[in-house]
Amino acid sequence: MEIKEILASDLANNYDENMSMLDGYYAGTMLFDAKGQIKKIGNTLFTVIPKDDVVEWHPANAEHWTKFASNLREFLDCMSKEGFKKAETYFDNLKLMNIYKWLGVPYTVEKIDGGQCRTYRAEVVL
Repeated sequence: MEIKEILASDLANNYDENMSMLDGYYAGTMLFDAKGQIKKIGNTLFTVIPKDDVVEWHPANAEHWTKFASNLREFLDCMSKEGFKKAETYFDNLKLMNIYKWLGVPYTVEKIDGGQCRTYRAEVVL
């Protein structure tokens, strides 16, 4: 799939009330892509924001959850090989917590109530 198709699928599956935001979502993703901050694994995009030895990441996914989990595992392995010690993300969708459990990686999740898409913060030790 192309980047815009992945973003459209992600919006449709996770944020159906915001499908009108596709063009802005795509434009923002392209800005990160131009900086080399998008990693595509399968049909999952990972926006990467390095912060010293921690990488903040945000997914856009067009895969079944089991394939997404596999893509996430590959992404985390890649980040570890690049020298990052931890990976963190922010989310509202509680399904993401189940992904960590399924992967069996050391992680913590805390409720932070940081606004839209930032209700929870998860950190994985790489």
